[in-house]
Amino acid sequence: MEARLESKESSKGISGKLDAAMEAGGEDYKDKRFAEAERNYSEAVRLGEQLRPHESRLVLALGYLGSLYALRKDYPDAQAAYERSLKTAEEVYGPGAPQVGQVLEALTRLNLEQGDKGRAETYAQQNLGMAEKNAGTNSFSYSLALMTLGYVYFSQKQYAKAEPYMTKAVEIHQQLSGPQAMIIVSSKQMLCRIYDGMGQPAKAVMCASELTAVMERAYGENSQALVPLLTLRAKALRELGRVTEADQVEQRKKSLTQATVRAN
Repeated sequence: MEARLESKESSKGISGKLDAAMEAGGEDYKDKRFAEAERNYSEAVRLGEQLRPHESRLVLALGYLGSLYALRKDYPDAQAAYERSLKTAEEVYGPGAPQVGQVLEALTRLNLEQGDKGRAETYAQQNLGMAEKNAGTNSFSYSLALMTLGYVYFSQKQYAKAEPYMTKAVEIHQQLSGPQAMIIVSSKQMLCRIYDGMGQPAKAVMCASELTAVMERAYGENSQALVPLLTLRAKALRELGRVTEADQVEQRKKSLTQATVRAN
């Protein structure tokens, strides 16, 4: 009994040190002291490994450590940290839990950055299947997984493969309200670019026009955020032979750009 009590007290001590390391790592990261953050999260991982059973703090510490490695382009260590985070998340939450999907998204992004498109696609497909099982095909989390896989194909210029995933994501986002609804800007902008990449200027113009209206309401008619969309819209209009409209859009884009230069 005494031995068990000593073990319990020791765990309490480790847990407190783990909390301190996590808090210090978070403060360092926020203040961009990345080397110090890496040391603190490495210590958090060391302490978290000592606790049995493993818990969520170890999953988080490994994830933060992976992000720091990726930030300095240390891809092998980032991959190893994320894979350990994935294994621990499956152990802590269960193989199909939503928290596992978050690690799969991080692995997708990392492998895209490394140029390993095949592995990125595998992780993204796993994440999509998990989101569908956990939340259904009309959920916000499913829409994010759709965007992740769609972007994998978009980054490879496989626009026909990307299009159905982004179309479904946009359909879900059009039904949202409140702060979440603004994700339509990201998903629909990607869809517009996909239409452009597929050589479908009529769809690109319609998509860009609809999104322009949304962004004007959200950010204002003079927002610089409109410039990339106006560029795409003018290009598509020219491809359709609608030169006068294209010129008008180009003029508006020029006015926005000049206003920014004058302001600076």
